[in-house]
Amino acid sequence: MAQCEFDKTNGQRCRAPALTGSKRCFFHAPAEAAKRKEAQSAGGLASSEGRSTWEWEPVEPLALATIEDIVKLMTEQLNELRGLEPSPRKATSLFYGIGVLLRLYETLVLNRRLTEIEAFLGVEVESWLWTRERLDEVAP
Repeated sequence: MAQCEFDKTNGQRCRAPALTGSKRCFFHAPAEAAKRKEAQSAGGLASSEGRSTWEWEPVEPLALATIEDIVKLMTEQLNELRGLEPSPRKATSLFYGIGVLLRLYETLVLNRRLTEIEAFLGVEVESWLWTRERLDEVAP
């Protein structure tokens, strides 16, 4: 099959195959302008049909003061995502979220172990993790 003869603005030739009986591809053949416009319009309509039609409800602001709060929120959101119609994007989001959640669990376990060690030793090391108590100290 012949290659499209259209030269792009950067000087390179279009690499799409030419239409049968034409020297240009679907995107560059002047005779196909009306079909192109129709296809673009149909594509725009089709892609918007697959989008979510959720009706968003106002939600209360959520204080994410501790890792436990973040884990709870992530778990809720991942479970909602699981209930949606499957798609590659949703699967990617789900697996990414699970990876983040696993790292949060690791951090949570380490933070608890550190707290236990500090209590056993009778010392308190300044933690970079926010606790509800520390948040209450700095927040009005």
